[in-house]
Amino acid sequence: MVNVMVVDTVRTLWFKIIGTVLALLLLSMLLVGTFGPATYEHSTISAYKCINDSHIWNDNSCIGQKLGDPGTFTLVWPETKFTTFNAFWNLVVFPFNKDYTINEEIIENLKLEISVFGKNDQLSEESFPIETNKIVTEDLLCSSGSESCWGFVVAFEDAISYPYYYVNVSLPDTENPAKQYVGDVVFQFSWYTDSFTQEQLSMRLIFLFTTTVLFFAFFFFLRTLPFEEWTIEQKWVIVLIISLVFFNNPFYPFEFLVGGWFFPTLDCFGQVVHISINLLFWLMIYDYYRRNEGMMTLKKEDIVKPVVLGIYAALSLALFIWFKVSHDFDPIFGDTQSSSGLVFLFFFCSLLFGAIVVWIIVIIMLAFPVVHKTPENAHRFYALTIPTIIVLISIVGSLFFGSFGPVRRNAPAFMYFFTLYNIYVWVLAFCFWPAKPNFSRASNPSEFSPIYKDEKPSDIFSGGAAEIDDDDL
Repeated sequence: MVNVMVVDTVRTLWFKIIGTVLALLLLSMLLVGTFGPATYEHSTISAYKCINDSHIWNDNSCIGQKLGDPGTFTLVWPETKFTTFNAFWNLVVFPFNKDYTINEEIIENLKLEISVFGKNDQLSEESFPIETNKIVTEDLLCSSGSESCWGFVVAFEDAISYPYYYVNVSLPDTENPAKQYVGDVVFQFSWYTDSFTQEQLSMRLIFLFTTTVLFFAFFFFLRTLPFEEWTIEQKWVIVLIISLVFFNNPFYPFEFLVGGWFFPTLDCFGQVVHISINLLFWLMIYDYYRRNEGMMTLKKEDIVKPVVLGIYAALSLALFIWFKVSHDFDPIFGDTQSSSGLVFLFFFCSLLFGAIVVWIIVIIMLAFPVVHKTPENAHRFYALTIPTIIVLISIVGSLFFGSFGPVRRNAPAFMYFFTLYNIYVWVLAFCFWPAKPNFSRASNPSEFSPIYKDEKPSDIFSGGAAEIDDDDL
């Protein structure tokens, strides 16, 4: 009689080898992100355009415009030809206080009039208006005795539609109390480098291909088992692999081929779905270990978990859509106060995410003493918990450094977290890989592997060994 074991848990040596290889892969991706292609390129233009880069006007060395004077304006543009691989551009304004020697702190409203237009040919007179004569109000914040003031974003184009962009900036003369303090103004354009975008495309395609192959391989070896004999971990691994395919996003290249909000929103949707499913998996599986009921049974209180994760996913997606669509329709940031709703939603989502992470950590801590008393679950628990702790530590760290989320990551954050999420699911698939028939290993049984026909799914990681009768071979 030939039996197929539910889970093929490998020897400790193989687990250490593969774990070490994947850890080195994660570290190497972080190093590639840190020392590889730069994430951003910048172009800086001064309104004064002083030869010696001074921010104090001198008739002999400055050839630009004094925006603090009545009726003046300046035309600025990034010194590059854009391609769709540059993904976006934004414009940050850094005013300078011409009366900084007075040693007074300045907090005033500053009005700017901004027009944005694109060109297909830099030498052509034909231009395409994107926004014209838009009045925005920002807070001019200058510390006492400081020549430079706080900067603020005034324009953000979330997709490249033209190879050349120009921005016309002036300070209205009426109802503009902060204008009297403005001396020089520095304009800084930023955008993604071509090489970083190509790096993202390459890594996503590699991860997508690997995950797709993993899904078919895992399901192929699992197909001979009746569904009711799948362990709870194997069922979740299938779900995680499917969501990981959406996370890696097979439609990502279309962001650079087709303009608009749809494909970026689809990319965000895939990331939010996978992260939410991952969080729900941790809540459910560790509660299963904590209860130690043998079979996972849903109770009334369990409905809270998918409800909370559903709210988090919906709010996160709404946050991204709000951010994305609003700037597709209007690339000018507008009044500082007008973004208060967006900021509030961002911090609420961050707090909710932090609360969910704390919830997961508490359940893990409560499950430890239960698992300690039930050795049959120990191997399953630790095989899952070791990589989970690494992911949780990384997530908590990213919250403090502001590198978590689907909006504008730098190269180290992208390489690390995309690799981390992929490796995590790969490790789980490896730990809970469907077993081979027991006759293939009967001659060399592993104390960590349930290869015997009377093994139950709840005993898959038990450390004990059973005797093998001749009838089993």
